[in-house]
Amino acid sequence: MPTTTLLEAGMNGDVHAWVEGLALLDGTTLSHEERQRLRTVGGPPPLALEQVLWRLSSPSRPPGHLARLRRLGDDYVRGVDGDEGALRWLEAALGHRSGSLSRCDLLGPEGLPLGLPAFDEGVEEGRLDEDWLDEVDVASLAEVCRFPAEPEPVWAQLRAAGTAPVHG
Repeated sequence: MPTTTLLEAGMNGDVHAWVEGLALLDGTTLSHEERQRLRTVGGPPPLALEQVLWRLSSPSRPPGHLARLRRLGDDYVRGVDGDEGALRWLEAALGHRSGSLSRCDLLGPEGLPLGLPAFDEGVEEGRLDEDWLDEVDVASLAEVCRFPAEPEPVWAQLRAAGTAPVHG
């Protein structure tokens, strides 16, 4: 199966395909913890992946990726309400270690819940162009799976994502 097909399948939730695609692309091997993060999120973390994909000339995105972008807002609200499953998903999606977030960590600097944008604004469901890998920084595809040494606060990550260009 071509690398682009594996990576697109990974964006649709096939974690094994994503891992195999990265290995074929540039020899990247993910740690057990990074693979677990992908399984928890159901594919590559959506904000980190979209930061790579926004460079594409086409606004088309795989449906699984769009679903995870949309889930950010829903799980944020559920997490603020105390839903533990939503908190665990947000941790994985935003690069925080498991068990590290509480409801309070989701609040903005003023101590209030954030008003979030639609993270899928400017993109639409569809197949990626055949040459999409030529338009992105290939090394950054592996980086979307890595845990940052010191993740930004949730409110800072979500605000930055809401103001960053979605489609270039």
